[in-house]
Amino acid sequence: MEASSDMSVAIQTDPPAGRSMQALRESDIALLAGAELFRGIPPLEMEQIVYGFLSGAVIQAHPAGSVLLAPGCANDRLFVVLEGALTVQLEDELLGHLLALGPGQCFGEMSLIDRTGSSATVIAVADCRLLSIASRDLWPMMRVEPLLAFNLMQVLSGRLRSVNSALIRSHHICRDLEHEIRRDALTGVFNRRWIDEQFARQLERCQREARPVTLLMCDIDHFKQLNDTHGHAFGDQALRKFAEALAGATRPGDLLGRYGGEEFALLMPDAGGDTAFGIAERLRQAVAAVAIPSAPGPVQLSASFGAASWQPGEAAISVADLFLRADEALYAAKRAGRNCTVLATRRDGLAQPDR
Repeated sequence: MEASSDMSVAIQTDPPAGRSMQALRESDIALLAGAELFRGIPPLEMEQIVYGFLSGAVIQAHPAGSVLLAPGCANDRLFVVLEGALTVQLEDELLGHLLALGPGQCFGEMSLIDRTGSSATVIAVADCRLLSIASRDLWPMMRVEPLLAFNLMQVLSGRLRSVNSALIRSHHICRDLEHEIRRDALTGVFNRRWIDEQFARQLERCQREARPVTLLMCDIDHFKQLNDTHGHAFGDQALRKFAEALAGATRPGDLLGRYGGEEFALLMPDAGGDTAFGIAERLRQAVAAVAIPSAPGPVQLSASFGAASWQPGEAAISVADLFLRADEALYAAKRAGRNCTVLATRRDGLAQPDR
């Protein structure tokens, strides 16, 4: 196949700074026959296209460690790897390494097509030789052999799939990091940081929409004694079982977290005093049903609960004040003998504990 007479052949004769330019070898032609850019093109036609448009010094040699493309840098060439190995990296630290390139693969296609500069860093990890195809030569080559354009589209599709995979990995990493940041490592429920963020937001929403809301504070009775008697491993197990019992007895939409130590907090939107009191009693009974094996015999858990509500029509209250009222109710439950629920019905009074 002869190149069209109206298609000029431009040859780069002056080597850019930092790299040497070489002519094609016969071994290069043999390798190009299996390269992804020339896939499906008969060897003879491929050779005629290459020699017709790329005769001269079109091979770049780069030592290991060379940066061939960098983000934002202009590029008007498509590179085909003849020898060596390269790596493509994105700027985002979470995405990091995107893909590795070896003989027969190409790069530079995205910045060449959209002319907005390279979006990634391409680094030689071994001494390499590259076939350099300028855009002024590539487009005429594609008019002569449309299969080149099809192959380049396949390369682009593969790159996009690689980026999509990297984005998915990044999403999973972010999700795992968010889980670690917001979850208590021991019990798996939300932690104090999450409580501080979400309880205030949910309380403000309930007050704005005139919906009742109750904050419940609770902790394991005589937890220090459990630790001292049975050891800290047993105490950790007790906390996990306590959290499981609470989580299993809460309503969908309730917000549960570990406030600190053996103390947990539960915010219940759309729950007034009576409803919240009933929920607290259900939680207390669920905890009382927990028995943890130990050498002397099973140890039954019990917990104390203090609740404070906000009702539509009352003056707005901050989450700090609601916590203060619930905490006062919790200490009232402890003073009443523990294993009971106390509801703060007003700022100046507490409901009688119930067992």
